[in-house]
Amino acid sequence: MSSVSSGYPSKLANGVVCRGRKNVKEGSIRTTSAATDLSPPNWFADPSVTKAPRPEKKRNVSLGSSGNGFVENTESKTTKLDGNKEPESKHVGQSHGKSRRWSAPATGLDTRKLLISKAKTNIQQRLEMMRLASVAAEAMATEDAAPLDEVKASSMVGGHQSVRKINGPITVPDSDFHDFDSNRSEECFEARQIWAIYDEDDGMPRLYCVVREVLSVQPFKIDIAYLSSKTDIEFGTMKWVQYGFTKSCGHFRIRNTDIVEHVNIFSHLLKDKKTGRGGCVRIFPKTGEIWAVYKNWSPDWNNSTPDEVRHQYEMVEILDEYSEQFGVCIASLVKVEGYKTVYCRREESTKWIPRKEMLRFSHQVPSWFLKEETSSVPGNCWDLDPAAIPEELLGTGAGTD
Repeated sequence: MSSVSSGYPSKLANGVVCRGRKNVKEGSIRTTSAATDLSPPNWFADPSVTKAPRPEKKRNVSLGSSGNGFVENTESKTTKLDGNKEPESKHVGQSHGKSRRWSAPATGLDTRKLLISKAKTNIQQRLEMMRLASVAAEAMATEDAAPLDEVKASSMVGGHQSVRKINGPITVPDSDFHDFDSNRSEECFEARQIWAIYDEDDGMPRLYCVVREVLSVQPFKIDIAYLSSKTDIEFGTMKWVQYGFTKSCGHFRIRNTDIVEHVNIFSHLLKDKKTGRGGCVRIFPKTGEIWAVYKNWSPDWNNSTPDEVRHQYEMVEILDEYSEQFGVCIASLVKVEGYKTVYCRREESTKWIPRKEMLRFSHQVPSWFLKEETSSVPGNCWDLDPAAIPEELLGTGAGTD
């Protein structure tokens, strides 16, 4: 019995797999000419006979993506063996001409690049504004501003006695209750702390520094970096720094460094204050602190304002911390009769100092809260550091503010 094989492996009845040529049942398929089955075709003898198609060698010429999210696919160019080109054949369903295939753009990468570019532009604009403000401040600064080197040499006496040099050494009396010198001994200093330093104007603690490294405790030797500010634009348009005044609150940056070997130029440690990015430090009055404000302060002050007008102070308690919208809420303090450094809150003296008047604050005064049951003074009083109080306010008279 004859059988027809499909040309693929087939399994016989006995389980043997046989692979062979396709067997055609005799007489099942007839061609138009018997010569075609029995002998090779003679293509050159009979021009009427069509040559069977043969796969031609092709040279693929591909172009890269255009870069705009589309990928262009050009048609393959066909080259015959004899070097002559013939029209390219089209397959069923193939479109004519160049075809474009949509490729989804890398939206995540493009968005990230766009955001980075925008952020760089904003940062460059801000840096340029800061640079211009700094240049303007330096140009308008007074040439007779005292250098910080005088602060380094403000005292050459060791120990804990608070002695400062302005136009000569000033001996500070002891406070009524608390020993403030114990809070600024050699053992109190650590790296990355921010300390207040007495200035050379009238000896009040208006300057700041960052402790970079404690080199030695005994003898005392530390590496510090001064904090300063060349503008006061965070509080408005008043040219406070340009007129030679010292700003005690606002934004500060790390400037020059120095090695200090005398502990009594330091006033107090600023708690919870750390340097931010780029060495920026924000110092503002905090709730519960005691600050001295300029009693006769005016936005019209300039470098010709006499010292006797500027160097008059009032002690205040901070009731609410600084905000750009409202400023700082304060309450005035009055000295308790019979004491040099004890102050209590004055009744009905609460008021707000707005943002544009923040330069009214002169300096922070270290304080120690006195409880009624532990002292002979009335309740809600503070013992203030005499080293941060002007000499004329250290009398024992009553009602001095």
